[in-house]
Amino acid sequence: MYDADTKNQFLELRAKGWSLGRIAERLKVAQRTLVDWNRQEHEQIRTLRAIEFEGLQEKILATREQELTRLKLELDRLETELDKRTVEFVSTENLYRLSALLRGEIRKVCQASRPVEDSMTAKE
Repeated sequence: MYDADTKNQFLELRAKGWSLGRIAERLKVAQRTLVDWNRQEHEQIRTLRAIEFEGLQEKILATREQELTRLKLELDRLETELDKRTVEFVSTENLYRLSALLRGEIRKVCQASRPVEDSMTAKE
């Protein structure tokens, strides 16, 4: 009754977490048909959802790694400048403050990435 392309679109949207009602509106397919497909293709949908989730995790981890790299470069730049200065300069206080703030940001990024890594380890 429906072509393979329609069913594939259903699988893709369902894997992305769309509701059956929303998919029915989008594909112009009766919700009862989607309930049947959902039951028949349960394992495939579960697998596709896992793949979708893994892709999102990889994007998040890559973004955190980029942010850590950027923060580390900025911290290195500030610490190099601090090494050149003596304590008699007033602006040195600001450099120490910036260095401490950057260290705090690095800690936040590291702590934020731990739960994702721990959950990935638990799944393996």
